[in-house]
Parts: sequence; structure tokens; C-alpha cells
Amino acid sequence: MIDVVGAPFPNVLRTPECEYEQIKQRLLKKIEWLEEENAALKKENQANIQRGDQWRDEKLAQQKESDEIISHLREEVQRLTNALELHAEDEKLLFGLSGKLSQVGGRL
Repeated sequence: MIDVVGAPFPNVLRTPECEYEQIKQRLLKKIEWLEEENAALKKENQANIQRGDQWRDEKLAQQKESDEIISHLREEVQRLTNALELHAEDEKLLFGLSGKLSQVGGRL
């Protein structure tokens, strides 16, 4: 640094090396700050990914549970349909037997 006689403050003029060093220090501080910000963003992104994975796993579990419920309901509907068909067949047989019994009773 060069002192200027009569200047209101010392070191008014700086050598190129001094200017370079100051610029270098500012850039190093910016780089350090950017690296810290980058690390913080990476942590935040990782946390978001984990939350996303957890949310996806919860939704998949809910979907699996829903699929199982739907499957059980379909089985129950099929069972009830089969029972209704058997009941309808039984009613047809009963009506048929009742008709035949009426015919037989009429003959007696």
C-alpha cells in the first residue's frame, strides 16, 4: 500500500496485488457462502425426497388396503348373487312342486 501525504485517511492508493488480494478474499467468501447454501439446499431436497417417499408409501398402502376391500366386496357380491340364484331356483322348484301338488290334490 502506498501512503499519500496529506490524504484524509491512510492507504488511499492500493497496489494491484492488494486489490487482487481483496477481490480474491471477497470471492472466496462468496464461494464459501454459496457452498453453505448449496449444502443447505441439498439437505432440504433430501428431506423433501424423504417426505415424498413417505407420502408415496402411505398412499400405496392406502391403495393396497382399498384394493383389498374392493376385492372382498366383489367376493361378497358374488357370494350373494350365487345365493340369490340358488334361492330363485328353489322358489321355482317350490312353485313347480306346489303346482304339481295342487294337481295331485285335485285328482284325489
